Amino acid sequence: MGTVFSLASEECPISQSIKTMILEAVDTSTTLTGEKFGAPVRGIKNELTKRYHELEEKSSTLMELEELTLGSLRSAVL
Repeated sequence: MGTVFSLASEECPISQSIKTMILEAVDTSTTLTGEKFGAPVRGIKNELTKRYHELEEKSSTLMELEELTLGSLRSAVL
Protein backbone atom coordinates (compact mmCIF):
# COMPACT_ATOMS: atom_id res chain seq x y z
CA MET A 1 0.00 0.00 0.00
CA GLY A 2 1.42 3.38 -0.96
CA THR A 3 1.79 6.57 1.04
CA VAL A 4 -1.16 8.17 -0.70
CA PHE A 5 -3.52 5.55 0.73
CA SER A 6 -2.22 5.94 4.27
CA LEU A 7 -2.60 9.72 4.01
CA ALA A 8 -6.25 9.33 3.09
CA SER A 9 -6.99 6.93 5.96
CA GLU A 10 -9.17 7.90 8.90
CA GLU A 11 -6.18 7.55 11.22
CA CYS A 12 -4.07 10.16 9.44
CA PRO A 13 -4.27 13.58 11.15
CA ILE A 14 -4.45 15.73 7.98
CA SER A 15 -7.47 17.84 7.08
CA GLN A 16 -10.41 16.30 5.28
CA SER A 17 -9.95 18.72 2.36
CA ILE A 18 -6.47 17.32 1.70
CA LYS A 19 -7.74 13.75 2.01
CA THR A 20 -10.46 14.55 -0.53
CA MET A 21 -7.94 16.12 -2.89
CA ILE A 22 -5.81 12.95 -2.69
CA LEU A 23 -8.75 10.63 -3.29
CA GLU A 24 -10.03 12.68 -6.24
CA ALA A 25 -6.62 12.95 -7.92
CA VAL A 26 -6.19 11.43 -11.37
CA ASP A 27 -3.08 10.44 -13.31
CA THR A 28 -2.47 14.04 -14.44
CA SER A 29 -3.00 15.63 -11.00
CA THR A 30 0.64 15.36 -9.92
CA THR A 31 3.90 17.01 -10.80
CA LEU A 32 7.55 16.35 -10.09
CA THR A 33 9.69 18.92 -8.28
CA GLY A 34 13.26 18.87 -7.00
CA GLU A 35 14.83 17.18 -10.02
CA LYS A 36 17.26 20.07 -10.48
CA PHE A 37 19.12 19.16 -7.29
CA GLY A 38 18.75 15.39 -7.55
CA ALA A 39 15.95 15.00 -5.01
CA PRO A 40 12.75 14.48 -7.02
CA VAL A 41 9.45 14.63 -5.15
CA ARG A 42 6.03 13.94 -6.63
CA GLY A 43 3.14 16.01 -5.33
CA ILE A 44 -0.34 17.12 -6.26
CA LYS A 45 -0.31 20.22 -8.45
CA ASN A 46 -1.09 23.32 -6.39
CA GLU A 47 0.13 26.88 -5.86
CA LEU A 48 3.23 25.66 -4.01
CA THR A 49 4.36 23.34 -6.80
CA LYS A 50 3.58 26.02 -9.39
CA ARG A 51 5.77 28.54 -7.53
CA TYR A 52 8.49 25.90 -7.05
CA HIS A 53 8.62 25.29 -10.81
CA GLU A 54 8.80 29.05 -11.44
CA LEU A 55 11.77 29.34 -9.09
CA GLU A 56 13.48 26.32 -10.66
CA GLU A 57 13.13 27.93 -14.09
CA LYS A 58 14.73 31.12 -12.74
CA SER A 59 17.78 29.10 -11.63
CA SER A 60 17.06 29.67 -7.94
CA THR A 61 19.42 28.22 -5.37
CA LEU A 62 18.62 25.17 -3.29
CA MET A 63 18.28 27.44 -0.25
CA GLU A 64 15.66 29.59 -1.99
CA LEU A 65 13.66 26.51 -2.90
CA GLU A 66 14.00 25.12 0.64
CA GLU A 67 12.74 28.42 2.07
CA LEU A 68 9.66 28.20 -0.15
CA THR A 69 8.75 24.74 1.14
CA LEU A 70 9.80 25.22 4.77
CA GLY A 71 6.84 24.50 7.01
CA SER A 72 4.48 23.49 4.18
CA LEU A 73 4.05 19.94 5.52
CA ARG A 74 3.42 21.22 9.04
CA SER A 75 0.75 23.65 7.84
CA ALA A 76 -0.88 20.90 5.75
CA VAL A 77 -1.12 18.60 8.77
CA LEU A 78 -2.25 21.18 11.32
